[in-house]
Amino acid sequence: MAIDVVFDPPSRMDDPETFSTKADDTMAKLNSWSTQANALAESVNGDKESSGQSASEALNSKNAAAQGAAEALASANAAAVAAGAGRWVSGQAYAEGACAWSPLNYQTYRRKSAGSSATDPSLDVANWSLLVVADPVAVKTGGGQLLPNQINELQDSGTYTLPAAVSVPADTRIDVEITDLYRMQTPLVQAGADDEIVWSGGTDTEFLFDAQQSMSVRFISDGVSSWRM
Repeated sequence: MAIDVVFDPPSRMDDPETFSTKADDTMAKLNSWSTQANALAESVNGDKESSGQSASEALNSKNAAAQGAAEALASANAAAVAAGAGRWVSGQAYAEGACAWSPLNYQTYRRKSAGSSATDPSLDVANWSLLVVADPVAVKTGGGQLLPNQINELQDSGTYTLPAAVSVPADTRIDVEITDLYRMQTPLVQAGADDEIVWSGGTDTEFLFDAQQSMSVRFISDGVSSWRM
């Protein structure tokens, strides 16, 4: 913003009439000049604050990006470790830092100190630490086959199929999720032609998401002919 008030102040060299005219004009313009000067000061301060805020936001974005990259790297490293972990064996000696997955919940744990135990890692927090691995998300629409070892987010009412249980290793998991945004959708998950879905209420060949609420369901293959929930 610019100040456009121009003064023609009186001078001692002016004659009395000119001096008075210039003096009156100068006094009349002082209010306008003061208003514009204050507005300019506010504008400058505002620009300064905005610049400082932008710099702060840029720094926060940089820090967030660095943190995200670090988390992604840690997740990738954890995923690599988890992929190579074997099933936990009771009484077997494990070195410090060794990883094994629990046959109770199929999650991977890292040994805190060298030793052996008859207690499953999921129940032995003194000796084992849960290895957290962020699962990738696959957005699914239009039906089709579900993908193992990741979160399948279903966004419509299509029909989705579990791969043949015999085609994947035993204990392969398939996670299916309905978020709140798509809770009114009613997708159908069905087993392959020779498979069945096993749950606490018995067995079936399909599972319908019709609860009209967000929910997650995990299917685990026996490596032969069934998926358990």
